[in-house]
Amino acid sequence: MQIFLLNDNVLVLDELTNAVTGAYINSATVTAQLKTATGTSVGAPLTLAYVAASNGKYRSLIEEDVAVSAGVSYEYHIDADAGSDLKAHWEVPLTAVKRTG
Repeated sequence: MQIFLLNDNVLVLDELTNAVTGAYINSATVTAQLKTATGTSVGAPLTLAYVAASNGKYRSLIEEDVAVSAGVSYEYHIDADAGSDLKAHWEVPLTAVKRTG
């Protein structure tokens, strides 16, 4: 995944489902924290909002002024909590790049 420097970006978690039943989860609390490769948090955590009438889609805006540097590797730590026994965690690698052309 890439994040474009000095651009608003969108973080999307798509098709959040219950692994046992296969049902879409449309009422979870989903948060994300950008971290460096050493685990240092960058900026404030994001809350991803459920996209109305979707199948488990959540998204949040990443503001253009997030403190990232070109060519540096980062990770978004994403957590979804839909109640007891319905929790998930992802660590999604990303690189900050300058948009060209």
